[in-house]
Amino acid sequence: MAGNKTRPNAHSVARLLKGLDDSQQQTDSRQLLKLMQAFTQAKSRMWGPASSVSAACITAMLAGARATPA
Repeated sequence: MAGNKTRPNAHSVARLLKGLDDSQQQTDSRQLLKLMQAFTQAKSRMWGPASSVSAACITAMLAGARATPA
């Protein structure tokens, strides 16, 4: 069976959010990040080869906060 092609990378979620041009998107994204981290009890991480994403992809990026299966 082939492994996942999309893997966590070393890029910073905080740096990505800080780089958003729209202050409301920054605020909303940080609140969503806090909620997801509280729910999953896991640290968020960036996934895939890119070091930046469009604002429309923020939710998908934050999905990296999901808990790793035991």
